Amino acid sequence: MKKNNHKLVHYYNSGQIKRLLKVCRRKRDRLAIALMSYCGLRVSEMCNLKIEDVNFQERNVKILGKGNKERLVPLNDYVYSLLVSYIENHHNTSSPYVINNLKHPDNPIHRRTAWKMVKKYTSLANLPNGHPHTLRHSFGTLLAGKGVTIERIADLMGHESYNTTRIYISISETQKRKDVSRLDHRFFLFRLFSKKPYHTKIYNYSNVSFNTKLIGRNKELKQIISNYKKGIDTVLIGGSGIGKSKLLECIEGDKVIRLKYFTPVKQSVLELARELFDYGVFSGFDTWDDLRKKNIKFTIRDWIEYINDHISRNEFTLIVDDITDITKKSGKSLNQLNRQFIIFCAAREIKKSLVHNFWKYDKLKIDEFTRYEAVNFIRYLCKDIDFENYKLFETHVLKKSNKNPRAILEIVERAKKEDFISANYARQIDHTGAQKKIDLSPAFIILGALVVASRFIARGSGSIDGYMLAGSAGAFFMILRFFAFRMRK
Repeated sequence: MKKNNHKLVHYYNSGQIKRLLKVCRRKRDRLAIALMSYCGLRVSEMCNLKIEDVNFQERNVKILGKGNKERLVPLNDYVYSLLVSYIENHHNTSSPYVINNLKHPDNPIHRRTAWKMVKKYTSLANLPNGHPHTLRHSFGTLLAGKGVTIERIADLMGHESYNTTRIYISISETQKRKDVSRLDHRFFLFRLFSKKPYHTKIYNYSNVSFNTKLIGRNKELKQIISNYKKGIDTVLIGGSGIGKSKLLECIEGDKVIRLKYFTPVKQSVLELARELFDYGVFSGFDTWDDLRKKNIKFTIRDWIEYINDHISRNEFTLIVDDITDITKKSGKSLNQLNRQFIIFCAAREIKKSLVHNFWKYDKLKIDEFTRYEAVNFIRYLCKDIDFENYKLFETHVLKKSNKNPRAILEIVERAKKEDFISANYARQIDHTGAQKKIDLSPAFIILGALVVASRFIARGSGSIDGYMLAGSAGAFFMILRFFAFRMRK
């Protein structure tokens, strides 16, 4: 009997691809990754794609694949908008290639550069298996999960044999379950009513995985995993730059929704609703705008009730990266969402006036690295750097960073830009991260008091011009205060 050597391929789910695209810094890089993820292009096909191969009217691209075999691949709305925006605003007009070489614009991007680009951004997004072909696998796997036939997938991916498509495609667990359920011979109504009730309290973590490759935070990560499996909401508390966000990024899965902040509350709730719409939670609407128009009169509370009514208990995990500046209104709204979501969040501190909103949360304190953890972190980051005296550099980094992970990372990233780290350079390198926040409150209080006092003095002296000037200064002060507090971290 012939041995089957087929292995399941590595791929990313739709949520992971979104996260990968969000961390792309260059428009060019985002477009390149989107072409491989949403069009199934091989890295060589993406590199050699020319503008003349793009049909802007039909919204498709002509690909010359292996064996000089041509195929047409449609562009979805997202990729098309990225492509048009890039060509109009950022593309070098002299280059015939869509993704051109930055140093030599007339040439295409090199394959090795594309590999490094994918590896770089998958690392930033905390995703495993950072390789261009993983993106192509993701395209095929997601199509299979949507029920697309193997013939169509093979045509879109440029496979000559369906056996190749079967090897490359890992059918999603959801699709497998649907296929197997067709074998249930029981009567339809009996199968329907034998399912568990909608409001049964289930801690479903089958759609969530945990990336445990995190240096120096094993204890905290184990606690997070334990809390999730028990359905315990958790808030990570610690100073700036100590790795709270990295710990939250370790929680991965199809039904994990991430918000950067939870203020302003209406904007945050609408962003959450939009994410749920993309997951297909709200049926009966073709677009997000259709849903917004129907619920145009909804208040924040109405939206939260609408969201809670459409999902099961703990079906989704909500992660909020920073709730430090959360307000009473935001805290109340987060509590209402807590009825259906498992919530993990982070903050530098919880205000005393809002402590009652987090009475049921496990408050996990995140401290600075120990010396042992900091040394291991530095060594891991510096494995590809040449030093004249590594021990000197390590001691300097420990002293300057005060064992703060963000500060360590910033210093090492600066060092990586140099071909060689001399002893003299190692003594001078510094960082700007992990600095304490500058409290502007006293300055604003003094300035506000001076403005008010000047108005009273001008009024008492009978100076109309002085009174009007002080009034204008007061209005300017209020505008300055508004934007200063909005822009602070």
